[in-house]
Amino acid sequence: MAGAILQKLRNYRIRLAIVGAAEPGGRFGELMIEERRGDQLGLFANRDEAVGWLRGAG
Repeated sequence: MAGAILQKLRNYRIRLAIVGAAEPGGRFGELMIEERRGDQLGLFANRDEAVGWLRGAG
């Protein structure tokens, strides 16, 4: 399901910043690692980093 949502966001060129304390594990973790190679998805430890990335500073 997460893959389908991320594909929709990619199709509409919508960037997504996820704020979390740790790397997710399992299949979702694998998906996040793959998605982070591009510029559509960011995974951050805090809100300030995420906002900076969304604004183009990161």
